[in-house]
Amino acid sequence: MRKNNIILKILCSILVTSALITYKANAINIDAETNNLNKVWTIKFNKEVNTCNLDEEIVILDENKTKIPIKIELEENNTLLIYPPEGGYKDKEVYTLKIGKNIKSQNKKNIKSSKEFTFKVDAESLCYNNGIYEYKSVVENNIESVSKYIIDKGLESDWEVMALAKANKNISKDYINKVIDIINDGLLMQPTDYQRTTMLLSALGENPIKFNNVNFLDNIYNNKDIKNQGPNAVMFALIALDSGNYEIPNNSFWSRESLINTLLEMKTYDGGWDFAGIKADPDMTGMALTALHNYTDDGKVKDAVNNAINLLSDMQNEDGTFSSYKIKNSESISQVIIGLCANGIDPTSSEFTKSGKNLIDALLTFKSDDGGFKHIYEGNSNGKATEQALLALEAYKELKNGRLNLYEF
Repeated sequence: MRKNNIILKILCSILVTSALITYKANAINIDAETNNLNKVWTIKFNKEVNTCNLDEEIVILDENKTKIPIKIELEENNTLLIYPPEGGYKDKEVYTLKIGKNIKSQNKKNIKSSKEFTFKVDAESLCYNNGIYEYKSVVENNIESVSKYIIDKGLESDWEVMALAKANKNISKDYINKVIDIINDGLLMQPTDYQRTTMLLSALGENPIKFNNVNFLDNIYNNKDIKNQGPNAVMFALIALDSGNYEIPNNSFWSRESLINTLLEMKTYDGGWDFAGIKADPDMTGMALTALHNYTDDGKVKDAVNNAINLLSDMQNEDGTFSSYKIKNSESISQVIIGLCANGIDPTSSEFTKSGKNLIDALLTFKSDDGGFKHIYEGNSNGKATEQALLALEAYKELKNGRLNLYEF
C-alpha cells in the first residue's frame, strides 16, 4: 500500500504527547523541542532496513556542526532508535539529525531523499508546538477546562485517558491497575476491546505485544470476528495498529491491505460509512477518514477519502453542525473534525463553514457551564460527548502544529 521508495518518518515523542514545531531560534529552523536531555529519537521506515553504513548515514551534529557520539539500534526490522550521547544532550542546545539518502531497504531500494531534522533541548520547555492560529487561545483554553472537568470527576473510560495523555496530563497508575483487573476478569471480549486497549497502552507507553501476559496485537491481526462487529471494528483495527506503527506478521489472518479493502467494501451507496452499511452517517464516515489517512498513496483509497470529504461537506447542517439519524449532536461533529484533521483538512475552512459557522464553532455550542460537553443541546454533560470533544480539539491543535495522527503515540 506504500510507494516503492523506502520512506521514513521521525516520531517526535515528547513526554506522553508529541509535536513538530517551526519557529526561529538563532536563525535556525527548529523542527521539534524536547525537555528530555536523554531523548531517544525514533525513525520509522515503510520497509525493512539494511543495516549497512547506518553509522555513516545517520549522524547528529551540535551547534558547531561537530558530530557527536550516538548509538543506533534496529528494532522490528524497520525502526531505528537513536540514543543520546553518554551523559545526555546539553540543555538549551540545538542539534541537527542528518539522515543520508544512501540508507537502503533489504531489497536495495534507496531512501527517497536525504533528511535533516533540527531539534532543541530545553529542560524547562512544555515541549508542545508554539504554532499560531486563529482559534489557538479558544482551543487551548477549552482543552484545559475539559481536561480539568474529566480529572475532577474521576477517570471512567479509556478514551478519557487517551485524551488526557494527548493533553500531557499525568495519569494515575491506578488506571493501569484497573486495566489489569479488566483483563484478569475476562471482560475483554469484542475485537474493539482489544483495539481500544492497544491504543490505550500505546498512549501510556506500555507494550501491547506483551501486557499482563496478553498479546493485544495478535488479538487484532488474528481476530476472525473483526468483520462481524461492523465497519467500526475494521476502522479501529487500522487505527490501533497505526498507533504505534506495529508490524503484522506475514502469516496473520489480517493484513493492513485486507483491512483496507474490507473497509472500502463496506462503503454505503453514497460513498460514506454507516454501521448498517446503508446511508452515510457522519460519525462513521469521520472514523473511516481517520483509519484511512495513512494509506492515501493508494489511488482507490485516495478517491474514497476525497469523495467522503466532499460528502461530509454536503451533509453539514446550515448552522455548522452535523446530525446522526436526524439528531444534531456533538459526537458527530467531533468525529468529523478528527477525520478531517487526520487528512490535513482544516475544519474551519470554507468547505466546512456554513452560514458563517465552522466545525469548531459548532462543537463549542455544545459546551456545558460545568466544563463538559453535551450530546444534544437539551441535555447535560455527557461522558462520551466530553471525551470525544476533547479529542477533537486536540486533533485540531495537532493539525495546526504540524501533526496529522491524533492516535499516534
